Amino acid sequence: MSIKEAKSNVGNDDPPDIQEELVNVAVRMRPISPTATSNEIAWHVTDNTTVSEILPGKNPNKTASTFSHAFDENATTEIIYDRVVKDIVTSATTRGINGAVFAMGCKNSGKTFTMYGSSEREEGDEIKQTQGIMHLAAMDIFKYVEQNSEKKIEVKVSFIEIYNDEVRDLIAATASNGNDNELVLREDTVIGASVNAHEKVVYDFESLLNYFLVGEKNRSVAARSDSHTIFTITVESQSSTTEDDHVLYATLDFIDLAGPAKGNNVSNKSLHALSRVICGLTSPDKASSGGSGTPHINYRDSKLTRILQPSLSGNARMSMIFCASPSESCSEETKRTVTFAGICKNIKTRARANRRTAAKSQNESVSRCSYTTISDKEAEEIVEKKLKHLTESFPKYSGTAPPLTPQSAKKRLDVIAASNLLTTPPTPTRKARNVSSATVARRTSPRKKNTPSRLIQGASPAASRQGKRTATVSRRGGGIPVPPSVSIEEEHNVADLSKKLEATNALLSQLRDEKTTLMTEREELATKLAALAAEKEDNSAELAKQLESTQVILSQLTNENTNLVTEKEEMTVQLQTLVKEREKDNSAELVKQLESTKSLLSQLSNEKTTLV
Repeated sequence: MSIKEAKSNVGNDDPPDIQEELVNVAVRMRPISPTATSNEIAWHVTDNTTVSEILPGKNPNKTASTFSHAFDENATTEIIYDRVVKDIVTSATTRGINGAVFAMGCKNSGKTFTMYGSSEREEGDEIKQTQGIMHLAAMDIFKYVEQNSEKKIEVKVSFIEIYNDEVRDLIAATASNGNDNELVLREDTVIGASVNAHEKVVYDFESLLNYFLVGEKNRSVAARSDSHTIFTITVESQSSTTEDDHVLYATLDFIDLAGPAKGNNVSNKSLHALSRVICGLTSPDKASSGGSGTPHINYRDSKLTRILQPSLSGNARMSMIFCASPSESCSEETKRTVTFAGICKNIKTRARANRRTAAKSQNESVSRCSYTTISDKEAEEIVEKKLKHLTESFPKYSGTAPPLTPQSAKKRLDVIAASNLLTTPPTPTRKARNVSSATVARRTSPRKKNTPSRLIQGASPAASRQGKRTATVSRRGGGIPVPPSVSIEEEHNVADLSKKLEATNALLSQLRDEKTTLMTEREELATKLAALAAEKEDNSAELAKQLESTQVILSQLTNENTNLVTEKEEMTVQLQTLVKEREKDNSAELVKQLESTKSLLSQLSNEKTTLV
């Protein structure tokens, strides 16, 4: 069994469908400037399959290259999608076969426009989105979801950027630790190289487009022309009938590769590493040892090739769209692009359908593809039921879960819903590392249950000869015995699920403690509120008494004021009377004084006369 077959066969219960084919290679010529003349065109497309150089002195027949498809500058993205990509999207949604679409070529050749379209701002701040390959594929996926409403279908998206050999998550919010959402590349024996990028569940085309626009906004402005981006759509579907308990799942990678840049920068190193991998894939006879066998293909030269390894290694249907310019000024770049496209068309893929059995919890089965949500109480009941079942079946697994830290707890709550965590192990979205064929055969072949090194210490030879009655030892369990009815794959799933259940139980316990704390605080607040209400009533009664006393005092003051006014009026009358009386007394006295003065004058006058 080859490495590609072994990777595809990991985790599948039934022999899946196999689709062996060559990579679908297409060349697209971008429109030239409107001011350019026909003499400035150096490359021409004929028969929708052939690209040839038509410069003077060049023989078009000798420079002609034939591909699966060739599109001139008048071809639209919709036509390219229908002929090159649509069949891959259909096989992913209906058959569970992975797909990868590459946009490659030199700078300013229309790669990003082909893959992601363009956004133009119109009047009224409205954004007009020109559809690219990814948009058309997403529309077909949700059209399939709408037409198959009887199935349980879940669609998830992720968006990453590779720049300077660093991987960034474009959908996640700004990281608090200052690492700018940088992701760590991890190795796994089952899924191979992978990054823990955020996956968002989307329910329609608008929500998918919103996440895409968020990722575009989070891209490095200075790195847009030198960075590679991968927009991934994951589709999982399960029939709602009870007879079919299998889940089909597939990933669609839409890869926009940066064009070669001048100088010896990191993006060039990534592209050179990708070129070496592709050349190795198209030259199977040039082995690294002795000139025979399968050559070793080094995917570890860059993070780009390590992330693309699952697609390049064969378990995905691939389409490569090479964008170029027919202009004479870009003739050399176009020639290199066409030459490399001719190498890529010899890549063979052997994609398998991804199928797994839906997980069951005792007498009930719950699918990861279901949109149904459960309450905390229901989740707690499921956890306790599963934990009890696992404890009874595997007593030595108790207490083996790693301690739960706040960081891991938050990560689990952010990444997966409680229902998914309680039902099935994670879905492998990537394949195994590139290992030797002997290692793959050892991992994928059925393990003999009578192997002495795998038996419980002290088992008898008679028990060793009976595989179904002999308990095997887990590779990861470190000597922990497993019941005879559990296979090696089920053992790994149970061990992983046991740890996850322990972690979930700890999370639920923590949530219960927080709920108790909140209820206590609520009771304290209610007591304070009641005290404030009683105090308010007391204050209201006291204020009412003070108001009454104030009104009484005011009434008294009003009466006193009335009395004072009356007394004032009386005193005014008395004063006027006194003034009149005084005036009368003064007049009589003056009359008397006047008469006495007159008599005195009369006497003086007589005396004067006498004297004279």
